[in-house]
Amino acid sequence: MLKLFENYLDARGLRGSLRRLSIYQAYLILKGVTILANPFMFKIYSRAIFRRIIAGNDNDVYSQYFRSFRLEPENGLANLNVPDPLPWMYIKAVHFIEAFINTLENPVIFEYGSGTSTLFFDKLGLKVFSVESNEFYAEKVNNKLIEAGSTNKVIFMKPNYKPNSSFKSFWPEYENLCFEEYVRMLEKVPKKPNVVIVDGECRVECLKLSLKTVSKGSLIVLDNCARERYKKIVDEVKSKYKCLEFYGPTTYGQGIDSTLLIYT
Repeated sequence: MLKLFENYLDARGLRGSLRRLSIYQAYLILKGVTILANPFMFKIYSRAIFRRIIAGNDNDVYSQYFRSFRLEPENGLANLNVPDPLPWMYIKAVHFIEAFINTLENPVIFEYGSGTSTLFFDKLGLKVFSVESNEFYAEKVNNKLIEAGSTNKVIFMKPNYKPNSSFKSFWPEYENLCFEEYVRMLEKVPKKPNVVIVDGECRVECLKLSLKTVSKGSLIVLDNCARERYKKIVDEVKSKYKCLEFYGPTTYGQGIDSTLLIYT
């Protein structure tokens, strides 16, 4: 029910308004309870693993996953400070992305949208190119990369004023702004990526360009793929490519969501 409520708000661009209400903290507690009580939790992990995680005796990816639920949902700045960052996705999708990367001789990651996923890939020792539309957030992620001694860097790309552009964001605060330069940054990186994460602005155009740009044998990831505004392109992609869709509780207590892996 909470997911349906959030989808309703999301479709009308009102989800940001929910976070500003005085009852938002109570809503987060209710949301956290529904995540922990979800059947997915009991299907994925054995009781033995779960007991070890609750006791705090493990430091594997499952422990990191469960610990992330204690943090602030959708608070990117707070979540950047965790010692073991994970992408904001269902853990099964993260596993399959990492498994694909392990098959590559020279993996290069390109991200539309930066954050904990940037830090996750960086910690794996990978070359990561990230483009970000929020200057303040890009600076924060870059600071974390510098602290880690990384050579990876987030590229800030400011949208231009251009009404009626096809390269537009869904969100009302970006009305009349054009994200064409942001989208086309994929064409300008010095190394062609073999993994592209689409999890930022203007996702339909980002996905279209990614499909045209990457080489055969690459992986494209579309996060939050079940949103109604992506249905048309998701159906088209599924008819042309091998795809895996993962649905379940996402990291950092965001709720239940879907991620699509597209194998080119």
